[in-house]
Amino acid sequence: MLLPEQHPLASSELISLRSLRDEPFILLDLPHSRDYFLGFFAKWGLQPNIRHRSQSFELIRGLVASGEGYSILNLQPASRQTYDGGRVRCIPIKEKVAPLSIVLAHSTSLRQTQRALAFRRCCEEYFSGQAVG
Repeated sequence: MLLPEQHPLASSELISLRSLRDEPFILLDLPHSRDYFLGFFAKWGLQPNIRHRSQSFELIRGLVASGEGYSILNLQPASRQTYDGGRVRCIPIKEKVAPLSIVLAHSTSLRQTQRALAFRRCCEEYFSGQAVG
């Protein structure tokens, strides 16, 4: 959950989707992300109050920092500071939500290059300890 740093719940350890149900929501409006995030609300019988939609991760961070609403993103920003100097806070969602699947695929009819194999090894190392299938 991404909140402006000055939000009353920004110091919380966990945030329930229910606690923000009436507040403006800024949706990361990419094909799979959109369905994934809206599924969180649907699972709990909630309807987000969508104020803005964007395909830009950084625009969403800026809108949140300026107090336009809250958002849910599929990765945690490296910095709390936005490009325009605002600040945001990432807080885990209290409700259990489905994990996001990350898939690495290749064609079996093509020989993998050394770069592709090295990339695969890096992914396997990075995601070791997590469900890999």
